[in-house]
Amino acid sequence: MAQWALLTGPKGCGKSTQALEIVRRLREAGLRVEGFVQAGTIDSLERKGYDLVRLHNEQRLELARPGSQERPGEEAFCSWVFRQSAFGVARDWAMEDGPGADVIVVDEVSKLEAAGKGHHDVISWGLGREDVKVMLLCVRADQLFWVMEKFGLEQEPSAMMEVPAEPEGLREFAEALVERFIDQRVDVILVQYGTFALGTLVPVFADRLTAPIVLW
Repeated sequence: MAQWALLTGPKGCGKSTQALEIVRRLREAGLRVEGFVQAGTIDSLERKGYDLVRLHNEQRLELARPGSQERPGEEAFCSWVFRQSAFGVARDWAMEDGPGADVIVVDEVSKLEAAGKGHHDVISWGLGREDVKVMLLCVRADQLFWVMEKFGLEQEPSAMMEVPAEPEGLREFAEALVERFIDQRVDVILVQYGTFALGTLVPVFADRLTAPIVLW
């Protein structure tokens, strides 16, 4: 089964923004990262909303708008109206992009998921996969207990960060995840130009090297 990592903080603290920065750092280190994040939007009437953004290709999909009045195919929950089809599309994204991924990101995990709705099915699917290394869950702090209970997350996360975090905290969180994929002893690191960020890997694993780094 996949391990899990945690990025947590209160509502509106920048979890999605810092999740994207973590994705960038992990990809620079050569990891394959898939999943989706939630991005805030403002329409021409200055009404707020949320889109889902697919990490694989930055495809966007409308997810939610403020209000309580439902239209066909929508469900109101905690002062927001959600497009139910969007959750199904996000599930399809994850199931298409996720097999074999090092990390799958699921953003804005909260009351919906704890109630068995929203991205619940994606999280359950990812945690149960043998070919997915880590599920990175971005969880509202006030819902963390309920989310952990819902998904049976009894083990400590592979890495954990509270948001908002300083650049040093982001670096340490990313390094903790990268270390998850490196053996305790590193005999040789082969770095292909244009694939790995040498400046990212060497400081993390310099104390484990038993042979020189080979570039080709």
